[in-house]
Amino acid sequence: MVGYHASLPVRGLAGRMGVWYSSSRDGGSDAGGFTSFVEKLRFRNSSNLVFFEKETDGQFFDVDGSLTGKNGSNVAPSSSIFFEDECPPAPSPAYRAAVLCKPGVDFFRVIVEFQGYSAVFTTSRGNDTRKVIAPFMPMSNVNLAVLPGRKLYDLTWGEDWITWRYNLRVTADRAYASNSYLLLQYRLDNEWHSVQTCLNIGCDKRMIVDREIQPDADPSGSSLYNKTLLPSNQTVLTVLFRENVGGMNIIPIACPEWGCNALPPVPAPTASVPSETLMWSDPNIWADPIARTNGKMPEAGSAVLIPSHWNLTLDISPPPLKNITIQGSLTFANRDLRLKVEAILIQGGKLEIGTREKPFTRNAVIDLTSSRRGTNFPISNNLNFGRSFIGVLGELSIHGVPCEPRWAKVASHNGNTIGVDGNISTWMEGSSVLLTSSRWNPDEAEVSAIKSISGNTISLHDSLPLNFTHSPRFVQLPDGGRTISVGSEIGVLSSNVVIMSDSTRDRFGCKIHVGRWGDYKASAKISNVLFRNCGQAGVNSDSMSGNVVIFDRLADLGKESYVRHSSFWNNQNSAIVVRASNGGGGGGGGGGGGYYEGGRGRAVRGGGGGWRKMEQEGTTIEEEDTSLPHLHVPCFGLAHQLLEKDGGGAGEKLRGGWSSRRRTRRVEEKGVTMEEEEEEKRRRRRRTSRAGGGGRRRRRRQGGGGGGQGRTRTRCEMRKPRKEGREMAVVHYVAAVRRRRRTVDQKEDKVQYEESEKEEV
Repeated sequence: MVGYHASLPVRGLAGRMGVWYSSSRDGGSDAGGFTSFVEKLRFRNSSNLVFFEKETDGQFFDVDGSLTGKNGSNVAPSSSIFFEDECPPAPSPAYRAAVLCKPGVDFFRVIVEFQGYSAVFTTSRGNDTRKVIAPFMPMSNVNLAVLPGRKLYDLTWGEDWITWRYNLRVTADRAYASNSYLLLQYRLDNEWHSVQTCLNIGCDKRMIVDREIQPDADPSGSSLYNKTLLPSNQTVLTVLFRENVGGMNIIPIACPEWGCNALPPVPAPTASVPSETLMWSDPNIWADPIARTNGKMPEAGSAVLIPSHWNLTLDISPPPLKNITIQGSLTFANRDLRLKVEAILIQGGKLEIGTREKPFTRNAVIDLTSSRRGTNFPISNNLNFGRSFIGVLGELSIHGVPCEPRWAKVASHNGNTIGVDGNISTWMEGSSVLLTSSRWNPDEAEVSAIKSISGNTISLHDSLPLNFTHSPRFVQLPDGGRTISVGSEIGVLSSNVVIMSDSTRDRFGCKIHVGRWGDYKASAKISNVLFRNCGQAGVNSDSMSGNVVIFDRLADLGKESYVRHSSFWNNQNSAIVVRASNGGGGGGGGGGGGYYEGGRGRAVRGGGGGWRKMEQEGTTIEEEDTSLPHLHVPCFGLAHQLLEKDGGGAGEKLRGGWSSRRRTRRVEEKGVTMEEEEEEKRRRRRRTSRAGGGGRRRRRRQGGGGGGQGRTRTRCEMRKPRKEGREMAVVHYVAAVRRRRRTVDQKEDKVQYEESEKEEV
């Protein structure tokens, strides 16, 4: 008998034993499981009976006592999940890294799919609590745990702030028939309308109970959703597993079929709209009961409604508010203002902080203060604004003081003095700036602040010194002598208008969701704005976005929407996403902006019209099958030159996939159908996979993703492949540059090393 990790020598009496292996030889990257039955074993002079390498190796079920001396006992890998009176450590050296479980203790193999983080299973008995961490296996996209049956387990994640994993697929099966069961308990943020628990593909076999689950009587797949909010603002789903029924999909449903938070029809224009402007600071206006403030000015925690017949100016900084719903108009007065609020919904109205013709010239901050445990705001199962948002079902106009361009090339670097090659006449003293790396190491990107500007020379604050050299560099490409700059650049992060969140401990920041619902049509015009600590990690679904700015299924509205000359600092998700939207005029794309995630090390720059989608993990710009990775510093210089070369269209400057236009041209030139072209592409991938399958470890050292793709990923690419298993594309020409850049860097490193050795001698 051969077992990959669990090993069994031969000794003793004849017998019969069931063997359950739960993972494969490569350290768990390909989770699988099978049951083998072995009988008539004889062990002779063997001091080593069983050996496990890791907690997920499976188990030996001794049917007749030939292995353990006790009929019906189990040998399992040592794990922190066991209670010692049930599964004490097995005697050594006969059993290594193993426990010897008493008869009646049986096991479930639990698989959680496509989550991306370590799963934690916790069980309690009285005051005694045990838990085990099941690491995420990236090659197979699963967490795998071997758990004793007849217990209730809490499923959580490896970090305290990871609470957003809503949709799950869980499999809990047994190696052999028994009357055991396993109860899995899962906590969901907020109260949901219901939770679907669907066996395999369909949902027709699910059974939802409205009482406590009876594990010995209820069928496998039964679930109970308790909507009573815990002190942590969470609700609890409990699911029963008994028979081997395959995977179970757990899907929270936000709204009933008729919708929730249903919006009224778009208000028609009315003659009651006042010609004069109302002031927030005027206590008389709040006497109108429609404002929902109990006849007085909004206080801390108030939920404010601005009715459709109001033209309101925010002329003071109000106390922290619960939310603001704008059916009329809210305009920021041109003075220093700070608005702290959990969420803002523009419901057919307008929020204005400056216009393109007349930008806002003072300092304005919108601080969105909700958290992962805040209150959800679903409109329907297809549109859920979530928490900490500006939801746009109307018009949004935010324009700060122009800072154009935001980027310039570094011409020289000497201490805290930077020489700049470019127009920086709109840059201001005191602004925070980003200097990108001039080498391949992304950690050499640094943030400092401008102390003074003299012509094209910038002096940085001594309190924020630079630790690395930022210099211009040029690379000649093998295309006839073309030379491009790949050196360091400097960009302005600051703006006088800021959309922000205070804390990102749980990676949950602010966002702007521009959507469409019924007759509500939206547009957003944003320029020269700083988005700081925005985006919500892990919150990405068809109905709810966690991206900083998303233009979501706007279709053809005929309205101009854009994001221009803005900066994104310390993003927790993608900067800009355009989904199923055709913007008029400027389109939904971005232009001239800077994107930097200081704490997360992500950085992107891009032009406008060719964008289709940018998504995390690894921000991408997609046009059908074309993807551009989250551009990592120091790829700024190379990337934005190429993106901006032809007016900012990204689709024509990608490699590794094809834009719809280029793919169509290829198909027409070859005289084949699109389906035949796709089949040919799949054949090429299979040939490449077979040719490169043996070089996984070598490619990993070179930065590649392995998996038999037969190619080396460059440093400009994200290290984590997409869920579909396809590797990210690379920016056009980066692959051509990589070897030359690496050779140059290696030579420089070698010279520096030799010089340091001489100094030591």
